[in-house]
Amino acid sequence: MLKPWVIYVLKCPRSLAVRYVGIAQSAKNRLACHVSESRKKQDTPKQKWIFSVLETDLQPLLEVIEHGLGPGRKEAEQRWIADYRAAGADLTNSTSGGQGSVDRGTPEWRSAVARKANANRTPEEKRAASARTNAVYTSEMRSAALRKWQAAKTPEERSAIRVKANTNRTSESRVAAAEKQRASYPTERRSAAMSKRTDAMSVEERSVWASQMNALKTTEQRREVAIKIHASRTAEQKSATVEKSRAPLSVAAKKWQAAKTPEERRAAARKGWATRMLKLSRDGTC
Repeated sequence: MLKPWVIYVLKCPRSLAVRYVGIAQSAKNRLACHVSESRKKQDTPKQKWIFSVLETDLQPLLEVIEHGLGPGRKEAEQRWIADYRAAGADLTNSTSGGQGSVDRGTPEWRSAVARKANANRTPEEKRAASARTNAVYTSEMRSAALRKWQAAKTPEERSAIRVKANTNRTSESRVAAAEKQRASYPTERRSAAMSKRTDAMSVEERSVWASQMNALKTTEQRREVAIKIHASRTAEQKSATVEKSRAPLSVAAKKWQAAKTPEERRAAARKGWATRMLKLSRDGTC
């Protein structure tokens, strides 16, 4: 559906000189909007001029000079501004035209208004507004909106957003967020994501990453994970693990043992033996 538009001018009530050229869907309330805006602030030449007229107990005069429908509105405004300036009019327009409010109500206009309103809010007000908005949406609606938003971003932009979000989080909150996200994924997707991540790592990087993940877990959580992994293995995989444990110590293991005192090595051996006995008793093999 084609939208109507008008080109209008604001004139000085004393000299009738044209001082401003504007564009709108309707001229009905434009003068009242200009007057109300100029009473609140005087940041632009137009606002300062209108306020100076209001101080004399007068108001600018509004006159429509062109009607239209559909495209061509911005070009018409630019043409009128150029013509008046060429004729010597002292216009208060800050630009050459084409930025009028005729697109009011479009997605772009709503986004611009939302950004402007959000910029003046405190962090508490932003969180409260976000909570009110989220309360209206279902989980499916939020997921669809998030996917749509992510699809519009490049991989680099998404990565930068994740890094920025994680910067202000504690280790505990990052782990909780990751666990919550993983829980929403099906098992196949979690396995594929984990394989993709670990395949891209070197042996040393995987070792460091595993140590970091284990450090964030309690003893009970680590034991539960180990039991779960053991239960998911086949008999062949279990046998291969046993054979690997009987193999000569690796360079890293030897280096680790060399850095420990005899007492620390004995304590580690006792702890490992106790863990194995606990596991065997749970499996019913002893």
